Amino acid sequence: MELERAIQSFLNDAVARDLSPKTYHRYQSDLTDLARFFQQRSVATLEQVTADLLRAYFADLQARTNSRRPDQKLSPFTIEGMYRSIKTFFRWCEWEEYLPANPMRRVRRNKLPSRMVPRLSEEQIMALLREVEKTVSPERNLALILLMVDSGLRRGEVLGLKLEDVHLDERRIRVFGKGRKERNVPLGDGSVRALEEYLVIRSSAFSDRVFLSDEGTPFKPAGLKSLLDRLQAKLGLQKLYPHLLRHTFAEMYLKRVRDVKSLQQILGHTKASTTLDLYVEHDFAELLRMHKLGSPVDGMKKASLG
Repeated sequence: MELERAIQSFLNDAVARDLSPKTYHRYQSDLTDLARFFQQRSVATLEQVTADLLRAYFADLQARTNSRRPDQKLSPFTIEGMYRSIKTFFRWCEWEEYLPANPMRRVRRNKLPSRMVPRLSEEQIMALLREVEKTVSPERNLALILLMVDSGLRRGEVLGLKLEDVHLDERRIRVFGKGRKERNVPLGDGSVRALEEYLVIRSSAFSDRVFLSDEGTPFKPAGLKSLLDRLQAKLGLQKLYPHLLRHTFAEMYLKRVRDVKSLQQILGHTKASTTLDLYVEHDFAELLRMHKLGSPVDGMKKASLG
């Protein structure tokens, strides 16, 4: 079967399964890149694809430079995302019986480097909220930022929020996360108050989205990025982006509650292991305090003196 035809069938299936536009475009981009690589090597059909050719493709990715930063190689996390897309495609081809065997089964992924998940300190969060109050649309911006800081919402979840999803009397909002999975997210007093104040002055536009631009249209990712970029510059922060606020919420929540299961539910993680791997990691001060309590040598010394 022709490779390009198989890719198009896979993408059609993604539409039929109502996958999110973000997922669809990721598959499309990654598989187009793969097809281009194979075309340069006169590989036009699925049957011609071997594990060795796929390994050559991933070796090529390792050698590529970042299009946005020519002085840097492609991030291993970018390559990992492409690996997942291609693995999904060939697994689908096998399931559809387009292939007798899946060549990706013998292509191993690279080990990802471990990295610290970045967070903001409580002092930085307080400074951020004070700065938000000085912006041009403070009611909207404060409600929006608080939802990300106080409930860990993703960018798409907070911008996609509709009026019918907000239930302030029940202190909850309904959000649709990855895979359009629905969940209820609890609200704190500060978030409820900020939303109440914003909804009072929100323009009565035709849009049912909660967060609107100054023109009355749905607030877009570019608008949020522009807002965060300005706040970052004002505060002198190294980075400020939606997922950083989500990471910060998770760390601060665990410090206060220490319940991974409830955090998993609020964040909308399908697997508890995702929550554990990302967020159950103590900062050094906390690690030092816990080690002081659990130090075997210090414990033995105290026992001998006692």
